[in-house]
Amino acid sequence: MPDTTQIRFSGAIPVKTTSITVEDPEGKLKWYQILEKGFAQLLEDEQQREIYGHLEKGATLEQAWRTATMLAGVQMVCLRADDRPATPTDAISRVVLLPARELVSQLGRILESPERFAPQIFYHDGATGHSIVLFEYEPKTDTFVYLDPWPGRSLLCRENNQADVDAQPAGERRWSVTRDEVERVIIASFVFPSAWAEVMGEPYAVMYGELEAGDFWSFFHIREVGQSALDTGIRRHLKPGGDFQDHIDLFVEENERGRVVDAELRLARGFVTGPPFGISPFAADIAKSFLAAFSPPPDEEHVRPLVDALREIGNRERINAMMRDPRVGEVVGPVLMTYLGQMEESGTVLSYGQLQLANVEREGKAWLQLELRLH
Repeated sequence: MPDTTQIRFSGAIPVKTTSITVEDPEGKLKWYQILEKGFAQLLEDEQQREIYGHLEKGATLEQAWRTATMLAGVQMVCLRADDRPATPTDAISRVVLLPARELVSQLGRILESPERFAPQIFYHDGATGHSIVLFEYEPKTDTFVYLDPWPGRSLLCRENNQADVDAQPAGERRWSVTRDEVERVIIASFVFPSAWAEVMGEPYAVMYGELEAGDFWSFFHIREVGQSALDTGIRRHLKPGGDFQDHIDLFVEENERGRVVDAELRLARGFVTGPPFGISPFAADIAKSFLAAFSPPPDEEHVRPLVDALREIGNRERINAMMRDPRVGEVVGPVLMTYLGQMEESGTVLSYGQLQLANVEREGKAWLQLELRLH
């Protein structure tokens, strides 16, 4: 029988109640700040600590994965070293088993990729489990730079571990270790699905240039009306052609590679449901086309029921038939209710991001907002 001891990892929960500050001078609080504040409050409940782990006592690998997935809004891929001490992973949706040496090699490739992902790793030195975040890989010296949440000197400094790892200072709360030292202690790593797809050469990206040349752009006569520079790319303000452009706004954020990382379609609430059409077929058409165009290739099947529901939104018999399928209705039902204005907000987690719908007010006008955040 394999040893499945429940190793607990300190540093696995990146939220500390005392460090949370919520400042929102522009009234545009970042979604992850809201998640972190809510998560810290969640852990005040004993039952929730059983699910997600404990701020002081640490977390098992399964608990840490639930935490990482909740905060990231996407189900992380767990890369686990199959030649290191085992720990249960049944609750983790996707586990890739690799020898420790190959796992560390893949982490180096992830850090060298143009997307600059920062993997969270979990290690055990024979006595203590801990979690750190890798930030850089230097191939010339075969070393990694990491952030350690532990106060004071890192737990991978020689005096603080039993694996003879000798971490060296590399900046504020940053430390450097060799590849061999990481291989010596690593148990697992959590990476974004897109990070794993990137190094595996699997299609996952939605590229802005390809969208411009695609059917969505040509059919709706999309044109750019403004843009703003971001630290990591560009945010574009777009409009469709035709008679309804005053009721429609499209915002697309792309990174330095031209990969879409956020797409937001805003439809005036009265345009979605209101006179003269009731449920507007024009609004439903651009909404379903938006979802189809901007969803990552691996998520097409996940999004297809939503696209089909918007296509059939005026056909009550067809919609009722879809709702009778519990696998479809669980996702489609809340989305349709939000679309029709009967719920304030709803969403669904995709393999490579998340979809959120919300009824919001902007400058005294009601809008329906559909947003795809792609990780």
